[in-house]
Amino acid sequence: MRLDYVLRRILQLGITLWGAATLNFLLPRLAPGNPVRERLLAAARGHGVEVAAIFNRRFAAALQAAKRAIDEGHLGRLLVADMYFKSYRSQAYYDESGWRGTWALDGGAALINQGIHGVDLVRWLAGPVGSVFGYAEHLRRDIEADDTTVAAVRYASGARGVIQAMTSVEPRLADRIELHGVEGPIQLSNYRIARWEVPGGDDWPAEVARREQAAGREPTEPGHFAQIADMVGVVRDGRRPLVDGEEGRRSLEVVLAIYAAAREGREVTIPPPACAPGA
Repeated sequence: MRLDYVLRRILQLGITLWGAATLNFLLPRLAPGNPVRERLLAAARGHGVEVAAIFNRRFAAALQAAKRAIDEGHLGRLLVADMYFKSYRSQAYYDESGWRGTWALDGGAALINQGIHGVDLVRWLAGPVGSVFGYAEHLRRDIEADDTTVAAVRYASGARGVIQAMTSVEPRLADRIELHGVEGPIQLSNYRIARWEVPGGDDWPAEVARREQAAGREPTEPGHFAQIADMVGVVRDGRRPLVDGEEGRRSLEVVLAIYAAAREGREVTIPPPACAPGA
């Protein structure tokens, strides 16, 4: 284990604990190796500190439109919700860090380090995950953890889906979210609308395109600015973040459940989320 990593880790945990008791706003790394994860959320609630999880892709215009379509019932009952993240990382990417791809220091690899952003999106769109079964293996890279993970998902709503997260395929393919309701489908490719058959939302793609063109960046890049603006609003207005610590924890729970399912060779059930205090 590299000394510089350990020292950074100790400093990070110290700052996190201090921040949970003293600051107005905190953005920790809610990762498996972080022993203060649950303590931090409890301490933050007890001291009136807001915790946010950085999932900036939720703020992309196409994702916002898809979320609205589902929440307003335009797709009808959701049948299937899938997430595909097929990317590439070299052996050097893992070797040079001294910690990437290890269970003790990284908590996993492709799924938790890269794929968790897609896990968060599909869980946010389709609703709570009820159970998972999957495989998490290293098929190409010489690492401890996964470079190729595939999972079957049963949502609490009764919908089904798959989650694929990998860093073993070359060339990288487009990140995809696919949603199928009884009234129609939505397909997002690299966080842009690729297919949109949404009753009552025929003009939405044009509005999304206008927003993307006005931003003048890749679809996910404005999300960083939007999430920082949200944090400013939290401190200024005394409200909760749009992506709070509990939301971050729930997405992490799905990742950990997939790893447990792969390790134990069984379907793993995820307890339904409890109502947040004051909700």
